[in-house]
Amino acid sequence: MTQERLSVSPTNEPKSAVTNIDNTAITGPYEETKSPGDPGVSQSKFLSDSAACEWWIWELIGVVGSAGAIIGLCILFWMHNNQPTPSWQFTYSVGHGRKTANVTFNAIIEMISTIARLCLLIPITRGLSQLKWAWFAEKERNLIDLTYFEAASRQSLLDSFKLLWTLKLSHFAIVGVFAIILAQGLSFFTQNLATYPVLYRPDLTLNKPLPPNMDELYTKWLQSGDVAPPPELQIARIVNATTYQAQSAGDAPYYNVHLGMKANIWAALYGIDISSDWYTPKFLCSTGNCTWKNYSSLGVCTRCSNITSRLTKNCVPKPSSDLPGFTGCDFSLPNGFSLGGEEGSRRNLMAMNTSLQPLVYTNYEMPIAVVQSIRAYNTSTANSTSSVNASECVLVPCVIKYGMAYSALYPDVRKTGYNGPVFMENADSIWDNYTFNEDGITINPQPNTTANDTTKFTMDRRTYLGLKYYVEALFNGFVQGGVSESLSFLSDNRTQNVTASTADAMQAVYLPGTLGCFDVYMNVVWDANMCALINTGVAMTNIIRRYAYSIRTYSIAGETFELQSFVVIRWIWILPVAGLWFLSFITLLGTIWKTRRMGLKVWCGNPLALVFLGLSREELEKVNRDELIEGGPARRAFKVQLRLTNGQAKLFRSR
Repeated sequence: MTQERLSVSPTNEPKSAVTNIDNTAITGPYEETKSPGDPGVSQSKFLSDSAACEWWIWELIGVVGSAGAIIGLCILFWMHNNQPTPSWQFTYSVGHGRKTANVTFNAIIEMISTIARLCLLIPITRGLSQLKWAWFAEKERNLIDLTYFEAASRQSLLDSFKLLWTLKLSHFAIVGVFAIILAQGLSFFTQNLATYPVLYRPDLTLNKPLPPNMDELYTKWLQSGDVAPPPELQIARIVNATTYQAQSAGDAPYYNVHLGMKANIWAALYGIDISSDWYTPKFLCSTGNCTWKNYSSLGVCTRCSNITSRLTKNCVPKPSSDLPGFTGCDFSLPNGFSLGGEEGSRRNLMAMNTSLQPLVYTNYEMPIAVVQSIRAYNTSTANSTSSVNASECVLVPCVIKYGMAYSALYPDVRKTGYNGPVFMENADSIWDNYTFNEDGITINPQPNTTANDTTKFTMDRRTYLGLKYYVEALFNGFVQGGVSESLSFLSDNRTQNVTASTADAMQAVYLPGTLGCFDVYMNVVWDANMCALINTGVAMTNIIRRYAYSIRTYSIAGETFELQSFVVIRWIWILPVAGLWFLSFITLLGTIWKTRRMGLKVWCGNPLALVFLGLSREELEKVNRDELIEGGPARRAFKVQLRLTNGQAKLFRSR
């Protein structure tokens, strides 16, 4: 069989002044030879000579358009940084109804980044395609390089790396190659710009006015067992009190204390968990995370002082009082209160008294109680080497101004195993300048010292007297030790006319459930006797606030917080995006400079230029004979060079 070959037919047409190339048509054995000058063929179909190509209009549009898209992306991020994640909705009709579709923030980012990428690739790909002619015009090159340039300009990542290896940092085209490689990760960079942490933030839409049937709605919600409350209950409320009246039966002045008050006092003495009801005020937080700021409430405040320095120690042997084989000591205060009590017992390890004159807190009229304590630590009998402390605490009616309180669901159950709510309440100040008269307790804080403009707080006289005599009876007793190291808890309530379980109170004070406590200012207190009285004041305050609780009348509104997805921008990821734009801009400038410096035709990346840059007959026959396969000119390191002769461009093979 005779092998058919490509032939080159010369034409008598003049050289084109537009393309500056030889108008030699290249035809194969099955093609009709036709000159580009014939009426049926327009040269503009092969090589563009429009002003858009000569003046790099499309490339400039790509640079400007990509810059606009990147700037628009930055503006979008700036507007929504640290803001709730936006979502745009639109409705459409389906059958007889309408449905809602959402356009997410991430979709908008992807759309803008796609526009930016399309615009960026215009100057990069067209510039790289033009730069291949500069590469071949400089000197003889391997024909296979043409494949790498063409594939790289079509965004082939593998061939881009091959071209990068071929150029070996020796040609300006590497800028375009780097840009092609970097452009593949544009979506990665833009997606990493925005993160979406889920945070608790105030939901202002939930702080609605309380409907008149709030109590009924609340009761129905509790009975229903539903986790989520109805929309009307999406609120934050915390109890406060401006008055307290809870008298029970009894003869004056020893009125019975309300059972709820007694129960909470004992819960405080024996309680070991401050998250229990005795400590935490009543509140309603429908989202589980709420904050209340600047509110005041009637309560009971405890002030304590260490008076150990006022103790007098006497260690003279007393055979009638000392334990066998031990020499004890007497410890007493200037007002006559002593560790051994009226009997002078040297077996006592702790003594508490509420009937003697105060040594520190002398400025209060009719306080609820002034409790003095003397306690020996780490010993079975008080002796000359024992560590002995003395303290004085006063419990008084007061107005507590809270700066802030918050409730929150514990953020990480896995670390603690606790999945309940966390509640904290911090006091800014207390006002205990009260008056006591025939009506009871009245506290008139100065203007602007309490929140909510409340300037009068009251406590019923009978209620107050009942509390006073009960607390005084409760903390009046002893704890005794002995040789066998057993403990006895005794009441010294002989001077009181109120029945109280004083012995149990002494046990609770001497053997606390936990070490340490917090005062109203959230300061840590380590003295066990002080902690017992501080917790008693907190428990009494909690009951005062709870007693007349109504979600609509005796409560303070707060802010509800809910989990929201937020947009947080990591601006560091804008650097590779800006760098990619800079590479595209440099690619365009460098391509223009090299094209004009070398006098090359602007072909705008048109691959049809290859048709008109023909090889000689010998080269064409060899291509046809070897075919464009791995064993053809690519493997034989076919070397060609672009030459300009009399304004004509041709690819010549090296001899």
